[in-house]
Amino acid sequence: MNLNLKRLSVLVAAGAALLAATAGPAQAEEPIYPAALTHTRLVLDPAERGYTGTMQFTVTYRGTTANPNLSVVIAEPTAHSWDSISIDTPCMFNYGEDQRRSIGCGLESFEPGQTRTYTLTFHAYTPVQTEPMLATGGQLSIVDGIAGTVSRVRDFNATFRGANGKLKNPVPYVQDAQTDMTLTAGGSVTLVRQADGSFLGRLPMTLAWHGDAPNNEVWVGVDVPAGWYTPDTEPSANAPCWTGCSAPGGDWFDGEVRSFDMLIHAPEDTVVGSTGTISSTVQNGWGFTPITDVTPADNTVTFSYTVAD
Repeated sequence: MNLNLKRLSVLVAAGAALLAATAGPAQAEEPIYPAALTHTRLVLDPAERGYTGTMQFTVTYRGTTANPNLSVVIAEPTAHSWDSISIDTPCMFNYGEDQRRSIGCGLESFEPGQTRTYTLTFHAYTPVQTEPMLATGGQLSIVDGIAGTVSRVRDFNATFRGANGKLKNPVPYVQDAQTDMTLTAGGSVTLVRQADGSFLGRLPMTLAWHGDAPNNEVWVGVDVPAGWYTPDTEPSANAPCWTGCSAPGGDWFDGEVRSFDMLIHAPEDTVVGSTGTISSTVQNGWGFTPITDVTPADNTVTFSYTVAD
């Protein structure tokens, strides 16, 4: 079994413990834990498309035998801010009611007395402000896939450095809980017969994004007739499509406007000359629950189609 598969099996076995580790307040501390955990301060500096920063954490294993079952659990201080860990390892995600995620990532096997240091990278997709800001509620802990939490639960904050360079006297950071998207599309699409006898059309679309609500899949659904589907976008979203596609381009940032073509496919037995209307709606997926939009009316467009030879 390769290293990544081994870590993945550990994460699956430890799933319940990983999710429980940040599900509520930390348990009363015991005098000694099998794993000692420390971390550095998290400062997010102004960068392209928001703020970025890193935080190191150090684990010392105080057990008496080797332990291959350890993972780190991170409760991110703001929704959609955790980016990566410095080792190649599988991670699991749990989406909380406040939209922040708990992330569990497998660690290497630890020998008794062994110490390792890792780096977490964060990226907050929010516009840079002149004054510093502070986000609270981050947590860090070490979990054993069998024994549960084996370190103290460490609280941490994220301090956003102001554009003025300051860190002192930060104001509270307040993240948008709703999206603010606007979808527009060309008024009509013509599906033209292809070499294999089927029909294909391109509908120009434009999506505008405002605010800093979390996002990891902005889905553009298309209510096509039975037997029709949307094979892809151009440029490609590099994700599965069927009756819609993810908007291409990855994570969204305040003020971004992206234009792309939605490809629409119809089978070869479609009647040439047929016409009709199709509607398309954009949704921001975050975990298993779409995030509502401040103005849902501008998330849907209707356009006409014509099938031509």
